[in-house]
Amino acid sequence: MTRFTRFLAPTAVLMAISAIAGNAVAGDKEIPRQNSFGGSCVKCELAGRNMQGARIVGANFSGANLTGANLRDAKFHASVFSGADLTKADLSDAAMAGAVFSGANLTSARLRSTEVNGVVFSTANLTKADLSDAEGSGAVFRKAILVGATFRSASLRGSVFELADLSRANMSDIAAQGANFFKARMSGTVLRSAELQYANFSRVEGQGASFQDAELTGANLSFATFSHASFRAADLTNAQLTGATFDDADFRDADLTRTSLHGADLANARGVQWWSTGHFAAAEAGAKLGERQQYGHPGGACGREAGLVIQAVESVVGQQAELELLDVSAQHDQAGLGAWQTLVGRA
Repeated sequence: MTRFTRFLAPTAVLMAISAIAGNAVAGDKEIPRQNSFGGSCVKCELAGRNMQGARIVGANFSGANLTGANLRDAKFHASVFSGADLTKADLSDAAMAGAVFSGANLTSARLRSTEVNGVVFSTANLTKADLSDAEGSGAVFRKAILVGATFRSASLRGSVFELADLSRANMSDIAAQGANFFKARMSGTVLRSAELQYANFSRVEGQGASFQDAELTGANLSFATFSHASFRAADLTNAQLTGATFDDADFRDADLTRTSLHGADLANARGVQWWSTGHFAAAEAGAKLGERQQYGHPGGACGREAGLVIQAVESVVGQQAELELLDVSAQHDQAGLGAWQTLVGRA
């Protein structure tokens, strides 16, 4: 490629964008939808420009200033915005398959109903950004800052939030099956009614997070910290809670059937009963239970007197734990305990 050709390509793109920007200045007209361009516009000054409906293919906007720009319904296929400043930019209804926003500043940006499937937002700043109803399957938010961001009803299947900061983010009603949240910060994050089957939350810091009514079947929460978190009415069937901390967490009405609780700390957790985990999984796994979990029983009555009627005797032989349930007296049948009489469970 000659020196003239190398100069011509980025210059042509800059002129095309400048013409668009000029239209925005002279009457703030929308870009005709047929406009399409690519090439390089590194560190371009496009703050506040109206680029609605633009078609940008394979362009490089690294380091560009797009603060407050109107990019609604724009197409950014395979384009690069690394390090660009899109603070308060409006990208609603845009499509950016294969685009790269690594290290970009998207603080308070609007990406409502935006298509971000497979888009890379690694290390980007999306503080208070709005991605409600976004389509982001396979999107990468590794090490991104998402404090106070909104993802309501977004589709994020298989997306990566590894080491991201999602503190106080609103992710209610998202569909994020198989998503990876490994070591993410999720203090105060709201995931009410979220679909999180087989998602990875291992080693997450999730103090005060809310998973109320969430679907967590087969999810991995191993070695995470969820003190004061809410799992009320959540489905944790077959989930992995190995070594996790749930101090003062709320599990009322949650389904813990066949949940793995090996080494989990459930001290002072609300709503966790030894029978609710399925075949005494909590006791078998050596999970740490508070006094209130140990002395409840399935008939609904509470307290030490009722709890002592059903005695669990655990003996350890090598790696095997054995539980024995002693006979329950006949007068407790009416309390719903008949099914537990003379039952012997083996780990």
